[in-house]
Amino acid sequence: IMNRFNMAKVLLGAILFTGCTDYLNDEPIGGVSEDAFFRNMNEISAGVTSIYDIWQSREYEQAMVVLGDLPSDNFAWREESDVDAMQVETFSVTPDNKYLMSWYKLNYQGIFRANRVIKAAPGVEIIMNAGNTIDFLRDYRHIYGQALFMRAFFYFKLVQAFGGVSIQPETFNIGDPATPRST
Repeated sequence: IMNRFNMAKVLLGAILFTGCTDYLNDEPIGGVSEDAFFRNMNEISAGVTSIYDIWQSREYEQAMVVLGDLPSDNFAWREESDVDAMQVETFSVTPDNKYLMSWYKLNYQGIFRANRVIKAAPGVEIIMNAGNTIDFLRDYRHIYGQALFMRAFFYFKLVQAFGGVSIQPETFNIGDPATPRST
């Protein structure tokens, strides 16, 4: 009986490990690559909306309140179990503080998203020069200007909080070596 049980386990394992290869190697159906996405004004506008999404996140708002208002006399933190907020209130922040890390991470996410739009926008401008209206060009400049402003705003918030920070190039890819401090 033990021999049959072991044989059944081995057979079941072999079936499970060899039978799933076709299902695990499928290409995603609904995904769009970055190169194929920023082709028209609607897609550039969606990219700018994704930049604004950083501002609307609860994590960004909470970090902004804790790091901005808590060290002043404008605000008092009532939840004493939040050690990270207490560090900010008592001016004893350590580098692993969750609010500090969120602020740093989210501002760079906003810069990354803005850089993607800024990098892709000139390709849309070439399409626009093919005879489109002045209103279309005005809308393009408006959206492009929003991306430039948002990137500058996120850098401003980083410099305001940390002093000198590294400036990320528009062609930055995940896995590239870290950019040294630029400001």
